[in-house]
Amino acid sequence: VVENNTIQDNKRHGVYVYANFNHQTVTDTIRNNTIVSNNTNNNDYYAGVQVEGYANPVIWYNDIYDNNYYDIRNNSQYNDIDARFNWWGTTTTATMDAGSNPKDISKIYDYYDDNSLGSVNYAGWLSEAGGDPPATTMLGAISLTNSSGTEQLNFAADSTLYIKVTDSDRNTNSGTAETITVSASSETETTAETVTLTETGANTGIFMGSITFAEAAASS
Repeated sequence: VVENNTIQDNKRHGVYVYANFNHQTVTDTIRNNTIVSNNTNNNDYYAGVQVEGYANPVIWYNDIYDNNYYDIRNNSQYNDIDARFNWWGTTTTATMDAGSNPKDISKIYDYYDDNSLGSVNYAGWLSEAGGDPPATTMLGAISLTNSSGTEQLNFAADSTLYIKVTDSDRNTNSGTAETITVSASSETETTAETVTLTETGANTGIFMGSITFAEAAASS
């Protein structure tokens, strides 16, 4: 746990979180810190908080702003980062307040900058330093991929669609891997198929499943 610190004016990262445990996700907690004005070297690789490898920190109730280039950089290809309930400074907060979310935030480096990386969930951002969140729900995300993990929107008959839903609000029991159901349909069908997605592990909030499309029978 990294808690109740002022982390400021470091030449590189303010906080660096890395884990390499043979695909075993490691979760750390970063909370109630002030993380400002780091990366004084002004290098676009560094950030206020940098996440790499299999690390999967929970980053809640911090003041994270005015770090050069990025306040958070999710450089992990394996995890979406839970960074809810933080104060991001006036400029970034104004961007979050404007229009729909989630979206590309210039001070957050994640999936929107490199689609091989995980996303950063910044929902429930604070309106001021130490303030209360305007919302407590997660910004859920869904991705559709082929068997190699490449995202795509069009699937041929007799192919398999893989569905990934990231939504910690659906993770109601931290002690076990849970399941959720989703409906999948196409533009050419009036019915939908129900697909059961299974959480990738206890308390991950990431649900995976697949559906194989049947090839249409030839008419006589």
